[in-house]
Formats: sequence, structure tokens, C-alpha cells
Amino acid sequence: MTEVNRYTSKPIELRDERISSIRVSGVFNAGDIDGFVAALRDLYHLEAATAADGHLILSGPA
Repeated sequence: MTEVNRYTSKPIELRDERISSIRVSGVFNAGDIDGFVAALRDLYHLEAATAADGHLILSGPA
């Protein structure tokens, strides 16, 4: 996630340690954080929420 967070003003926070072990490979536009998160949600059934300060929170499936 460190690499993705370099390209956004609203960083992604992982709330579930299991998510950090997921290997993601693909081509994403550097600034398209919403597209990246949508792909993670669709492929890995993750939950995404926006915090009050605007950063994104990813957690495991409900």
C-alpha cells in the first residue's frame, strides 16, 4: 500500500492484517485510487469506507 499511497492525498489504511498479505499485480493509473480500491473490493470482497478526514479504510469481508 505504501507505493499506492505515494500518489494520493487520501491515503489508504488497512484495518485487517490479512489484507496486507494479498499480492496485487496489474496496471493502474497512478492517480486513480478509486479505481484501484474498486478493483480490490471486486476481486477480494473487501469493504471500503471513507473516514471523516477523507482517507480510505479497507477491511476484510463482513
